[in-house]
Amino acid sequence: MFSKPGVLRRTDLVRLIDAGLPLWLQGVQGDRVLANHRFQGWVIKTMYAGDPCYQVIDLRSGDIVQKINGKSIEKPEQAFDVAQSLRTAPTLVVDYLRDGKVQRMTLSIADE
Repeated sequence: MFSKPGVLRRTDLVRLIDAGLPLWLQGVQGDRVLANHRFQGWVIKTMYAGDPCYQVIDLRSGDIVQKINGKSIEKPEQAFDVAQSLRTAPTLVVDYLRDGKVQRMTLSIADE
């Protein structure tokens, strides 16, 4: 999936998008996080444990993913829209909370 550390291959990303989010989500365990009945994000419990591809990115158990490329992913249609936008996006930007602090992870997307 990575052409080099921090750089995703667009062809692999598009193949994942074409396969559908439910297929990708089979390797992810998480829960919706609410505060005062308002959506805060998705807490990561596990994410493709043992897959070396996911060991090189800085997301871990307990992180709360709030936005991807600046968009909330609270509803299925929002997640679908974000996934579709990655077909042409120059980067994948994940905003998340770790230990109560806002973090940002940015991965470039390369056209081979």
